[in-house]
Amino acid sequence: MDLFILVLVITLIVWGISSSKGVRQQPRPDENRACARCGTLNPAPARFCRHCGTRLA
Repeated sequence: MDLFILVLVITLIVWGISSSKGVRQQPRPDENRACARCGTLNPAPARFCRHCGTRLA
C-alpha cells in the first residue's frame, strides 16, 4: 500500500511539472490573426499588425 501511494505521488508531481510548462499554440500557416487593438486580420506569420503596428500575441 505504501509503495502504491509513493508511486502515485511521484506520478502526480511529474505530471504537474510537465503540464505546467504548457505548449504555446501557434496558428496554422493558413490562418489569419486578428489584432487585439484594432481588429485587423493579419496573415499568420505576421508579428505586428499591418494597420496599427501592435505586436500580435
